[in-house]
Amino acid sequence: MQRGGTGGVVAGLPETHSAQAWAGHLETVAAAVSEPVVGLSPFQPGGCILRRGGGWGRDQDWIRDGRGGSRGRWAGRGGSGCPRQCRAGPSRCLEPRGTRPCRASQRPVLPCRQPRVPAYLQPGVMEPVLVVHGGGASCISCERRQRVRQGVIRAASLGHGVLRAGGSAVDAVEAAVAALEDDAEFNAGHGSVLTENGDVEMDASIMDGRDLGAGAVSAVRCIANPIKLARLVMDKTPHCFLTGQGAAKFAADMGISEIPGEQLVTERNRKRLEKERQEKDASSPDCPKNLGTVGAVALDCKGNVAYATSTGGIVNKMTGRVGDSPCIGSGGYADNSIGAVSTTGHGESILKVNLARLALFHLEQGKTVDEAADLALGYMKSRLKGLGGLILVSRTGEWVAKWTSTSMPWAAVKGGKVHAGIDLNDTTVTDLC
Repeated sequence: MQRGGTGGVVAGLPETHSAQAWAGHLETVAAAVSEPVVGLSPFQPGGCILRRGGGWGRDQDWIRDGRGGSRGRWAGRGGSGCPRQCRAGPSRCLEPRGTRPCRASQRPVLPCRQPRVPAYLQPGVMEPVLVVHGGGASCISCERRQRVRQGVIRAASLGHGVLRAGGSAVDAVEAAVAALEDDAEFNAGHGSVLTENGDVEMDASIMDGRDLGAGAVSAVRCIANPIKLARLVMDKTPHCFLTGQGAAKFAADMGISEIPGEQLVTERNRKRLEKERQEKDASSPDCPKNLGTVGAVALDCKGNVAYATSTGGIVNKMTGRVGDSPCIGSGGYADNSIGAVSTTGHGESILKVNLARLALFHLEQGKTVDEAADLALGYMKSRLKGLGGLILVSRTGEWVAKWTSTSMPWAAVKGGKVHAGIDLNDTTVTDLC
């Protein structure tokens, strides 16, 4: 439902429902919003019923015709009111309002100007949800905070735009993560951290909750958007996971352009690598600092869920090291019967506890999204001292962003609102542009 031009709320109902069900539906909507309700009536095709308030009764149900006028007569089937006033009269009016002329009078009629209701607001259609994260982090400098916040908001809005246009959940998460890969502020794609040899090796995975279809790649180089390659693995091969040279050959076969590796190396990441080399001996293995990953989860209007996760790994990693991000069940998971999750944090810890599937297990057992996230992250922290975070959306549209690391940039779009944050108790809510 949505707010109508009369100051009430627009409510729709499939035409297969009975008049009694229609009346009950409007009463339910009115009670929920405590406002008058404009009903798009399936019993007066092309017209609509304006419920003025009060109880449901013929004396309070008004016809609103296509010309903007209204008449105080009941509009049910067989009623005495003919809002079109066709020459044939009410008893001989054979055609619903529309662009065709009435068969009885051959008089053209105007199309109804009733409010249009977006497809995802119709009864029985899910409201789309999209959540992204920009990776767990030990700290984000003041100089970068605004750019990071805007980056996750931009990616979430882009992905939600795919859903609003009728796109699938898997299309939306791919688009959102690709946007984060193109943003050098995040540890994925163009912002990937460097290996011990100063190179970029990236991992990514994606999963469609409709059929559990999945695709993943690891240790890929010279590709701008590893998430797009992972999607192709899911859609174009009988396999789930390609790595190294095999992934590179597949990318070439699929027409994905190879770019010079230097284009993926930023000056900031060169400095991070040098700093990590100097501090390696002094750093504590119990407090991993490099937790960057990006990810997205989505629920589309058909009730399908999906996740996507992408990363450049950890600073100064061994060549060939693979973390949790491309591993189904650790870096993410999606199942229409439960929900979808994307994780971030210390990869080795996430792998050991299968963090993504663990969170969905708790959700499957009847926990709320908040409880499921807390239980999964709490277990990893208590068992392995591993820090991280996750975003999760349930099959019914509830969502959460949780982390045990110092911070985790995130953004979520639902119901025309954009929620975003970086630190605990640092959440902003704005209208979706």
